Amino acid sequence: MNIQSMKRSVILFFTLIIFFSCKKEKSESIIGSWIEEANYSMDQSGQFTWQPAARFPLHITFTGNGQYYAFNDVPAGGGTYNYNPSTKDLRLMPSGSANSSLHKISLLAEEYIIIDYMYNSELMMRVKYKRAQ
Repeated sequence: MNIQSMKRSVILFFTLIIFFSCKKEKSESIIGSWIEEANYSMDQSGQFTWQPAARFPLHITFTGNGQYYAFNDVPAGGGTYNYNPSTKDLRLMPSGSANSSLHKISLLAEEYIIIDYMYNSELMMRVKYKRAQ
């Protein structure tokens, strides 16, 4: 083996090591169907606590084309949404309304999402959803 082919082999070896050792960070997607599991809200003593979801939990679906649909035991509305993963802002724009609401995503994982509902920059409630199967 001559020096030139040895150099090529070493360069190829290090290139392969770098290529296979670099992992692309996986970002979770908001797209899919979610079922309300628990609510984090202020109780009468002023403390925030987690409580199980109501008898008819909210189901919410985010589509790949920017639409959302919600229902519990009856349809609960829908419209368009915009999610910004870098700021974790979720803007919901209900159909037939000029108003929109801005929420924060405090957790987005493969199985769970937690949406923070804010009012004047103050946390009012968090809702934990589990991804529907």
